Amino acid sequence: MNVLITGGAGYIGSALALKLTEQNHHVIVIDTLVSNGKNNLPQNIEFYPLDIRNIQSLSMPLKCGPIEVVIHLAALSNSYESLQAADEFESVNVVGTECVINFCKINNIKRIMFASSASVYGNNSSKNLHTCSPLSPYGQTKLQAEKKILSASLSCTILRLFNVAGASPQLNTGQNRKKPFHLVDLSALAALGLIEHLSIYGTDFKSNDGTAIRDYIHLDDVVRIFLIELKNLMTNNQSKILNCGTGNGSSVLEVIHMMEKISGKKIKISKNQKRLSDPTELIDLNPQLHNISGNLESICKTSFEWEKSKLSL
Repeated sequence: MNVLITGGAGYIGSALALKLTEQNHHVIVIDTLVSNGKNNLPQNIEFYPLDIRNIQSLSMPLKCGPIEVVIHLAALSNSYESLQAADEFESVNVVGTECVINFCKINNIKRIMFASSASVYGNNSSKNLHTCSPLSPYGQTKLQAEKKILSASLSCTILRLFNVAGASPQLNTGQNRKKPFHLVDLSALAALGLIEHLSIYGTDFKSNDGTAIRDYIHLDDVVRIFLIELKNLMTNNQSKILNCGTGNGSSVLEVIHMMEKISGKKIKISKNQKRLSDPTELIDLNPQLHNISGNLESICKTSFEWEKSKLSL
C-alpha cells in the first residue's frame, strides 16, 4: 500500500513510517524539517521537503503509483506558543489542512487519518466526543481542522491524542524536536543536566499536589493504535473520531518524581503562575485500546534512555 504521511519526519510520524516500512508498505513523507531533522526516518522512503500549504507542488502520480491513504500529522503543536502566534497556527493547522484535503480530492485519494488533540476538550469531559471547548488557539485550530475533514467527501479517522511521550525500548525512535517542550522530555533533559531547571506552571490546581493532571500514553501504543485504525479504515471506509489515551492521569509533580526515581538525580524546579490555557485535568475517559503496554514508568525510562543515548552520538 502507498501511504503519504504529512509531518512524517516528526516524533510520531517517523515512528509510524518505520513500522509501515517494516510491514512492506511504501511510505512517502513530506515535512519542512523546521521542527525536527530527518535522522529518525528509515532509508527506504520517498521524502519531499515541503510545507503542507504547498502540497500541490508534489507531482502526481509519484513513482510508487497512486496514494491510497494520507496520514495527516503536520501541524504546529506547542499550545503555549499558540497564545502568541495564533495567526500562524491558523495558517498551518487550518489552512494547511484545507490544502491537504484539496490535494486528496484532486488526486482521487479517498481516505485520510488525522492526528487531532485532546486539547479540543478544554475543561470539558472527554467522555462525550461532542462537548469541545478548547482553551488555546492550538486546540481551536485542531477542532477547526477536524470539522474541515469531516465535511469533506473523504473516509476519515480522527484520533484525538492525549500526551504522547516515551521512546521505543530499542531506542530507534523517540523525541527529535529541535526545541523540546513536552514535560517528560524536559524532565529527562533536566535529569541529565542538559537544562538547569524545569519550569512548572501552576501549583494551585484542584489536584492532590496542586499541579495539573494529564493522561500520558507511550509512543509505541499510539503507533499501534494508528496501525489498527489504518487497517480498519482501509477495510470499511467508515468515518469516526476516537480518543487516544490510557484512562489514567498523572500530575506534573508525579512525572518529575518518576524521572528522579529512574535517573537517580534530583531535578531543580521553578514554580510559575498557571497559564489560562491549561485545564486542571485532561484524561481519556473513553479509551479505545485496553491492552496498553506503556505506563508512566516505562514512558519516563525510555525517554531518559533515549536522551542519554543521544549524548554519545
